[in-house]
Amino acid sequence: MRLVVRALQKNRGKSMESLCSVKDHLDVTAKEKVAEQLLGVKALLKEDFDGGWSYDIMCKLLCNTFNICDDEMTAIGAGVYIQCSQLNHSCDPNCVVLFAGKTLTVRAIKDIPTGDQLHISYVDLVDSYVDRTSQLKRVYGFLCVCGRCLVEEEEEETVEVTKELEFRQSLKATQDWEGVLRCHQLSPHCSIVLDWEGVLRCHQLSPHCSIVTAIKDSELTFEAQLGLGMWGKAAETASKLVDLYRRCLFQYHPLIGLTLMKLGKLQRLEGNMQQLKASISSLTQAVHCLGITHGPSHPLTREAMEMLMDSNLELNRS
Repeated sequence: MRLVVRALQKNRGKSMESLCSVKDHLDVTAKEKVAEQLLGVKALLKEDFDGGWSYDIMCKLLCNTFNICDDEMTAIGAGVYIQCSQLNHSCDPNCVVLFAGKTLTVRAIKDIPTGDQLHISYVDLVDSYVDRTSQLKRVYGFLCVCGRCLVEEEEEETVEVTKELEFRQSLKATQDWEGVLRCHQLSPHCSIVLDWEGVLRCHQLSPHCSIVTAIKDSELTFEAQLGLGMWGKAAETASKLVDLYRRCLFQYHPLIGLTLMKLGKLQRLEGNMQQLKASISSLTQAVHCLGITHGPSHPLTREAMEMLMDSNLELNRS
């Protein structure tokens, strides 16, 4: 709502004339939601309110708004970036979007031949094909036909698994980390995380679906272990997460670099020579990955480099 108000004030909306709109793709429920939000906009703008123009701007904002994320890839705000909104979507993108405060940067994560189009992802790439397709159709009014989507053979997650993950997410929201782990231990689907060989066997049969479930479950388990100070267990889960991310995503992705960096920190906390060497290996990979996804001058990359230097110095002193 605040974005709409800002776009309409000072005639800012004119800068959005080149943007696409979902006006022709909204279903009845979505139209009712937009109308409800416009009532709030009208109350704020009062005599400056133009119903038709406001509706057009709202429909453009729905499909052109970027989530502004922090270094942990957690959404902390939203904004419209006119030039970057021209980039098309792919579930197998060659670029990623990153933020430093409100500043948006697009970085290539693959070699891009001259003349090829730049693509970013509009959705969470860790989501299943079904969830990605549903969001793209609902929010943007199209279906993705990239190579990844065409070759993935998706299976519906069971209702039990979906409900279980939703319940654990609700426990996470209240930071009930013991509850998250207790739910994981008692759950009939706990093998998703504990039986790694089983997960990878399932991956051979259903490449994406089983990995998506394992990632969602592992992310919750990892956060719970961090919240409870279970550093050793958290390091084990982080190591498996890196492997799962690489199987689900691609060689270079911000989540891989971030998780490798966290893994390196955790391994160093173990305080023994074997884990210190493992930490150096993880941090070396983190620096390489973050150098691609974030750039060598990004604060996160520099932090990983400093951690790697400290670990090497500690190893040399031992």
